[in-house]
Amino acid sequence: MFPDTLDNAKVLYFTPRGDYGIRTLTDGNEWFRVCYLAICKYGNSQEYYLFECNEDYRVESDYSCDSAEECMELGKSLCGCGIDWLNK
Repeated sequence: MFPDTLDNAKVLYFTPRGDYGIRTLTDGNEWFRVCYLAICKYGNSQEYYLFECNEDYRVESDYSCDSAEECMELGKSLCGCGIDWLNK
């Protein structure tokens, strides 16, 4: 079951486990494989965050956006694939 919170932020949307790409370090070595994406929000913050997570649901990278829809578009762009978002 997908966690309710990630990095102390409430999960609003998430993806099924999948292959959403590999992120690399500047030297070209693999940093992590993106297995999950999540759109989250911290407390009273106006910002939404797109989290890229590893196979253990650990947040490896994040992006700040103005809306959940913007996060969804960014996720699609970063991963180069269609994404099925699930409501939490």
